[in-house]
Amino acid sequence: MTTRPETAELLATPSAVDAIDGAPVERTAALPEVLRAMRANARRGMTLIEIMVVVGIMAIIGTALAFGFMEVFGENQGKAAKMQIDTIKMGLDSYYLSHLEYPDSLQTLVDGGKLEEKQLLDPWKQPIVFRLTGPKTYEICSGGEDGSIGGQDDICVVREPKGNR
Repeated sequence: MTTRPETAELLATPSAVDAIDGAPVERTAALPEVLRAMRANARRGMTLIEIMVVVGIMAIIGTALAFGFMEVFGENQGKAAKMQIDTIKMGLDSYYLSHLEYPDSLQTLVDGGKLEEKQLLDPWKQPIVFRLTGPKTYEICSGGEDGSIGGQDDICVVREPKGNR
């Protein structure tokens, strides 16, 4: 059993006939040129088409991730607005227990130390709307993503009277 000589060994032999797997092979003058061309192509790297395909795939993946994050982020902002309204509601109820009436505005809660100024803005940086609807009833609303009250994305809490108070 003979071992197969390496390409460099074949090129280094001075004879016109070399052996590959025991069979004589005639070496041509073009063989070194072919090997040099193959080495040059191997070192060049990726072609423009390959780079464009990779960039295209990355763009598709990036777009899919961006839409996924926007959807999750939007849901989280809605939940944050609901929690913020619940915090305001607790401040209003605390004020009611102390004064036996609800304040005319949310600024009264800020001035009284029951809320912070930043809590009067929803996650979309729009003011949260407070409106007294009666002596013991109120409505607190965030305009949602569009920022206007009366749209489909509004987040509101309405306090209705419970029995005789």
